[in-house]
Amino acid sequence: MLLLFALNVIIGNLFQFTKFSRGFKNSLFSHLQCEMIISLFSWHNNDTKTSENYSQ
Repeated sequence: MLLLFALNVIIGNLFQFTKFSRGFKNSLFSHLQCEMIISLFSWHNNDTKTSENYSQ
């Protein structure tokens, strides 16, 4: 019973937190997308270097 109450409190806090941080989460998500694109481009640029390293 106490566990159920604690679970309800935690879930309620999570919902409040997601409501509060929705804008922050969206900006974080777009930032992560930018990071992924940048890392993909840098990985593509580094691909020739790594293949040279493997051939040695």
